[in-house]
Amino acid sequence: MTTSKLVPKAFPQAPVRTAGLLVMDALEAIAKVERQIDKVQAGGKTAVAQGRAEDAHWLRQKEQLIALRALGKQLPEMNCAQAQRAAGAQVPLRDGGQDAYLDIFDRMPPPRTFGGIWAEWNCPPNSPEPMFNIGRPYNAHGLAAALACEVFGNFLDRCQDLPVQRAACVAILNLSRDLCESYSSNTGAEAMKEIKRYLPDAKTKCRGGETTMMWAFRRHLLTYLQSQNAEIFPELEPASVSAASASAHDGAVSICGASWDELADSLLIVGKQDFETGEGSNPQMQAAACYAVGLASRRSHPILKETVVPAFGLEVVGNSIKVSALFFTNKICMEPLTDFITLMDFYDSQPKRMYYAARVLQAVCMGLQDLHQLYTKAEHTPAALPATDQSSLQLPDMFRRPSYEEVVHVGSNPRSSTWQCIKGDGSTTLPKITTAPYPSGLHQEAGQAGVVPQLRHTTRKYPGGQYLIEMDYLNPADGWLALNHFSGNWSAAKKILEELLIQWQACCNGRAVHGDLRAPNIFLRVDAAQRILEARFLDLAWAGEEGTASYPGFLSGRANWPLDDPNGKPMTQALDCKQLQDSLQLCQRAARARQRALRPEAASCRAQLSASHTKPSPRQMARQAKLHSPKQPFNCHGPLVLLQLLQLRLHRSSVDQGNN
Repeated sequence: MTTSKLVPKAFPQAPVRTAGLLVMDALEAIAKVERQIDKVQAGGKTAVAQGRAEDAHWLRQKEQLIALRALGKQLPEMNCAQAQRAAGAQVPLRDGGQDAYLDIFDRMPPPRTFGGIWAEWNCPPNSPEPMFNIGRPYNAHGLAAALACEVFGNFLDRCQDLPVQRAACVAILNLSRDLCESYSSNTGAEAMKEIKRYLPDAKTKCRGGETTMMWAFRRHLLTYLQSQNAEIFPELEPASVSAASASAHDGAVSICGASWDELADSLLIVGKQDFETGEGSNPQMQAAACYAVGLASRRSHPILKETVVPAFGLEVVGNSIKVSALFFTNKICMEPLTDFITLMDFYDSQPKRMYYAARVLQAVCMGLQDLHQLYTKAEHTPAALPATDQSSLQLPDMFRRPSYEEVVHVGSNPRSSTWQCIKGDGSTTLPKITTAPYPSGLHQEAGQAGVVPQLRHTTRKYPGGQYLIEMDYLNPADGWLALNHFSGNWSAAKKILEELLIQWQACCNGRAVHGDLRAPNIFLRVDAAQRILEARFLDLAWAGEEGTASYPGFLSGRANWPLDDPNGKPMTQALDCKQLQDSLQLCQRAARARQRALRPEAASCRAQLSASHTKPSPRQMARQAKLHSPKQPFNCHGPLVLLQLLQLRLHRSSVDQGNN
């Protein structure tokens, strides 16, 4: 595994700590250190003689661990994975601050080891949340990359519509020809000589091919970067490979730039020779781990306080590359911005593929220039100014504006794209972020008719294809509630909503369709007696004109859609009517179920109350005596049973007299 970083200097080593704090790292590294010792002794050299300070560091840890075991014998024998799980870091509480989170990475294993242990480290057993949001899983609470920083949004836009330059095409062709092993057109002996450098060394079993491959990649990449902007990339040349980086366990090579302080850690390059499984580390996790080390070493830097510390991660696996976004809000996030792009000379057969690869390379270069400006601005922030509240960096980029005084996420779903904002003038709005063009004209027409909340301003487009819509906020303090929380007269609700649907369908020349009339998108304004005053429809993200609008893909199968499989199907006004009726029926049944759930409690209370004031009849007394009496001979019951039987006989005789 080969890791490259465009940084002004190499990562600083973690500070030396006591033996007790080194136990976790030492246990995890024993197996690797022992393999290193065997390899070094077989070659007739020691780690210190070769200048491998890192190997000597692990040797000292092992000696300290052996001393601990000899003295206390309190540590059980365990393998590396067990030790990692036993001492795995925990994600701190949200009120612990960013320092508590960054302190964890002081105990982090080396980034090169994030192959066999990354699952344990990313998901500690005692923590409900992962350490890293890698690829933003469905249960991650982090922001999307385009919302966290507009630099990533601009990158996505440029990958689609940026004009291709000749310099990028030349760089892509050079990369394709050097990274693709099968491109060589030499004869058999010469071709084998070229390919042999990519194969593992038989003597040391070191993947020398990764070093050669990454050296060629860096050379072409830096040549292209310098050709685009010599002021930002001056004298940016690969540093000499150190003895430690020549190790088979870590191919870390630092690329140093004399005056590149502002762009520190803005590009992380992780390389791997091929797509394979086994002991090799995970490129994605290794990039996130390297990013974490640099982040932890800059706790008090203005960049960490004023920005989300954006960076580009570049994975190079064989002759394929992938660009990802690295940033820090409440935790470290890494989101892929592109798929793996195969670098081969497809100019004659698939020119669009080559154009896209060149466009991505141009977007990376322009993104680094954007980060240069962002970091320069953050680094020159006056010390007298208060630092940005870290919680505000967890909001979308468009909400970090002076006009927004307070922003609150709306809804229980952490992936919801709706917010509640209090602006500087005291007004409250409901912004919504969507990735599809919003029907602003239809919203304004329906808002004037009183069918939907009024639109505050026209839709604004942000980098990355993000659209921001602001509308009036339906405040619960004014009596507004969703249909699924209504418990009043359902006949009146049905009549009002049907009339509202007729008004909605009259918009857009009588062809308006909504597409998502589920209960949370239907609001009623009621008084204290649950009488309906007015109603509104919400969420027009899918709305449009009948005949052109269609349902999006990836719809939930558990929702009450009017079709069994609405994905991609055209919307119609008849389907809106059906979905509205279904929502009314579901909410009415849910309200009745809530009422029935309260009835047994009331019935039990009435039964207990009546039992406390009613004297039992003789028959009830006899039944209770029979149930609670022990199974013994009759003559053991005593006078109590005889008295109860006598009362029962007298009761029957009185009933017979009454009937006569």
